Amino acid sequence: MKNIIILLKKLRCRIKWSDDDDDDDGEYERKEEERKEGRKKKEKEEEKNEEKKKEEEEEEKKKDGMIQD
Repeated sequence: MKNIIILLKKLRCRIKWSDDDDDDDGEYERKEEERKEGRKKKEKEEEKNEEKKKEEEEEEKKKDGMIQD
């Protein structure tokens, strides 16, 4: 039981130290912001591509409708 308590204390210290290191650099926050921005850009591009595909399909349907008439 004592061994477990000692291990948990050591683990808490390691976690605390690793958190302090990340806060000092600010690098983690910057990378996270970059990831978020990248995701937003990808989502916007995907939406634009979907809109273009829908427009193209509608144009093709209109052309097909005109030819069949």
